[in-house]
Amino acid sequence: MTMNKCLSIFIFILFLTLSFSAFGQVEKPQRVPDFRMGGEDKDRRAEFDDLILARQLMTRGAYLSAVEFLEDMYAKDPSRRETVSLLLDCYLHLKAASKAELLLQRLLEKYPLDYEYHIRLFELYLQSGVDSTVEKQINNMLDKYPGNPDIYRTIIIKLLNYGFNDRALSMIESGRVRFSNPILFALERAALFENRGDYRNAVKEYYTAAVSDSLLRTEADRKLALLLRYPGAIDEVIGSLKSILDSLPDDTYAMKILQEAYIRADRFEDAFGVSIQLDSLQKNDGRELFRYMRNCYLRKMYEQVIVMAEYVNEKNIEKNEISQYRFYYAEALEGVGRYRDAIEVYRSIKDKYPLNRDKARAALEIGNIYRYDMFEYDTARIYYDSAAWSFNIGPTRFSARLELARLNILKGQLDSAAIGFSGLLVEGGEAERNELVSYNLAMIMFYQKKFGEADLAFRKIIADFPRGYYTNDAIINSLIIREAQSSYPRALHLYAEAVYYEARLMPDSLVEKYKEIISRGQSSLTGLAMLRLAEHYYQFHDTSAALGVINQMAESYGDDYFFPYALKLKGEILSQNPDRSDEAAEIYRDLLQNFNSYPFTGEIREALQILENARPAS
Repeated sequence: MTMNKCLSIFIFILFLTLSFSAFGQVEKPQRVPDFRMGGEDKDRRAEFDDLILARQLMTRGAYLSAVEFLEDMYAKDPSRRETVSLLLDCYLHLKAASKAELLLQRLLEKYPLDYEYHIRLFELYLQSGVDSTVEKQINNMLDKYPGNPDIYRTIIIKLLNYGFNDRALSMIESGRVRFSNPILFALERAALFENRGDYRNAVKEYYTAAVSDSLLRTEADRKLALLLRYPGAIDEVIGSLKSILDSLPDDTYAMKILQEAYIRADRFEDAFGVSIQLDSLQKNDGRELFRYMRNCYLRKMYEQVIVMAEYVNEKNIEKNEISQYRFYYAEALEGVGRYRDAIEVYRSIKDKYPLNRDKARAALEIGNIYRYDMFEYDTARIYYDSAAWSFNIGPTRFSARLELARLNILKGQLDSAAIGFSGLLVEGGEAERNELVSYNLAMIMFYQKKFGEADLAFRKIIADFPRGYYTNDAIINSLIIREAQSSYPRALHLYAEAVYYEARLMPDSLVEKYKEIISRGQSSLTGLAMLRLAEHYYQFHDTSAALGVINQMAESYGDDYFFPYALKLKGEILSQNPDRSDEAAEIYRDLLQNFNSYPFTGEIREALQILENARPAS
């Protein structure tokens, strides 16, 4: 049996197992009481079935048949709103506006105060674009619902939606006079200005809405945030906010929006200055400085984090309240490659902070810098030991012990690594942690070429964590062992050595082993070896070599199970080149059409959407 067939069957069996497991949890069905339908219930059921049939006709595009069917239903019972709604939808789809208008007028003669029918007739007139009928319906609605500001608001929103901006503005002004409220409909007026590209006045109206009505604050904040993201508006937004602050210099709400606008415009000195102003209005307690720093940190704007952190260091601020800022400072220094400086900040935390939680975290982070950034493994081990055993902090201890076990793999000390990982398994512990540890233990057996034991361990992971992060890898590794152990034992040994060299950060040896598998010709591991080799080249930024391997795979192993994964990688590489983004999009479409059963479908859809959204409008 081929690897492709074996993998498909295995996944199918896994799916059935999960399904039957779920079914086994369903309660046994109870006996249904025998209710006899009366005449009225039968009529109601018949009407319900008729509506279902009408919707099915519409779904299939048979609108003419649906109209004929619904008109008969309407003739039998004109009061049934569901029938009227579907019939109007059909008329509008068929562009039979006159029929829709006549139907609505008849209904309003019978139900003159029916709000829904008034709105639908109003929308019909708006779609026609005839000012006289629009005006007539506005007056009709205002006469029917006098003194109701919600009717004004609904009319204004509909006018804006259909581009009647001038009439919407006149409605806003007349409504403010009518209800003696000069700030009424501020959100709607702001939207109107935004439609016109008058962002300065739009900001003023959104600001008015936010500060005058707490119920409107959330929506005004959302609209302002969206406006700040529009590059063509940012200068006018800044100008408008500065104008507001000229008359209200201590308005913290306007200041915070202005600060965000400056960040969006890359005017960091100005944003920094606003932070200082905000802090001065908040008793100089440093909270606003920390908020700005955190804002920059979350956006990975590390240079700005460093500038603010160094300013805070110089100020006489009670730093216990904002102690987290030193962690942001250290991570920012690490983010710009200043590893020694980052270590010094972490050491100051470890030496001076009162909480063991912070001390343990600082020790762990120092270990990570030595381990992953500076490759000083012996020094990293010292700090991991400190984080694991000097402080009684559970999450940090787990992370530190995990890194110690990984260091043992890196050093080639697999027995010590296995002992380290085994000590992290906790019965009844967090599933994610136990899965991670179990997978590492299984991989150690694989590195040691104990393939039978490794297969059992991978299959146990599949059973214990059927929806886990490593489940797909466990399935693949289990199938690799069972497919290749008897048929291609040499290839399996080479593959185990390759992934072991990968774990030990020995790239030259890794490449050598993968190339040897490929040079041996067709085996159940050839396609996977080519995929892993391409991924390795891509990880080390050699995209030409990665594409070369993928193209070789397309020529010789295009029907291999792992080829779609290689195509996905090719799409990712090409998508980073603006001149080849169309090729990437075509690859993604091909994957969605021909390989939609693969587990990466969601990622592909998202990547394709990003490419299509980035395409310039024609």
